[in-house]
Amino acid sequence: MTNPKQLPEIKGLPELLRLKNGDEVKAPEDWALRKEEILKLYSEYMYGYMPNRTKETLTWSLEEEPETGGTLLNITVCVENRSASFSVLVGVPSSDIPEGGFPFYIEYWPWHYQDWFTKQWVTGFSDNCQYAMKRRYAGIQYDCSQVSQDNNFHLGAFYTLYPYDRTDPHEQRGALLAWAWGVSKIIDVMETGRGRPSASIRGCRWWAEYPGTGKAPQWPEHMTNGSALRFLHVPAPAESPSTGQITTARHMTCAPWAGRNSGPMIQSTNPFPICRAEKVTGSAETLPGFRR
Repeated sequence: MTNPKQLPEIKGLPELLRLKNGDEVKAPEDWALRKEEILKLYSEYMYGYMPNRTKETLTWSLEEEPETGGTLLNITVCVENRSASFSVLVGVPSSDIPEGGFPFYIEYWPWHYQDWFTKQWVTGFSDNCQYAMKRRYAGIQYDCSQVSQDNNFHLGAFYTLYPYDRTDPHEQRGALLAWAWGVSKIIDVMETGRGRPSASIRGCRWWAEYPGTGKAPQWPEHMTNGSALRFLHVPAPAESPSTGQITTARHMTCAPWAGRNSGPMIQSTNPFPICRAEKVTGSAETLPGFRR
């Protein structure tokens, strides 16, 4: 890939439906190639690359959470001589268990937190998770701050396993990628069937998610999940009321979401080789016009 400092100036927006070699995207097969190019651009210039997870070993435990009435699913991941853990809160519907178990809904939301607006401490399932459970979904609340803090210190379970190395661009990964990695670990546990409380949660591949505290960049967060994790069939972005959905140089200068090569480009958006439209479509198997 081209050094970000050497990228040519782009007049207007990058062309979504044109391959790197200049050919126009006209068929599903072309889109498959273009999609890979887009994902590589985002990995290279924005978020960093997902680590090699073949070296990971995964264990879990279940623990009752009396304050919420739910169950804590405690996930531990080991890589070589390093180990890190995080927990998610799981609730299952009170109705009879269907054949194969309940599908599950994952939401970025802590179960014990200080409300951003009222400053009151809140404990329990979110309104969205409660609604999901009433609709016969298992609700999983994912406190992504356990995996990566939303700051520039690169702390959390992900960085314990994959330390941020300022001298090695290949080991520089942003918080958004770390959070997506955490989602993949939750689904790894659910899909293996080992972490299903009361054997009642089906390991299906549904994804629905809504914003957390009202201050984080939910749009990039959701679309990073959708593009980096291919098995998520339904990424559902919801917009933050305070930051909006614009991925700008201003955001990149003040937040830890991006990875290795975004720094050299924050002073000017001219050479930036990717745009939000490409990010949204990066999670699509095919574009609407290509559906058969």
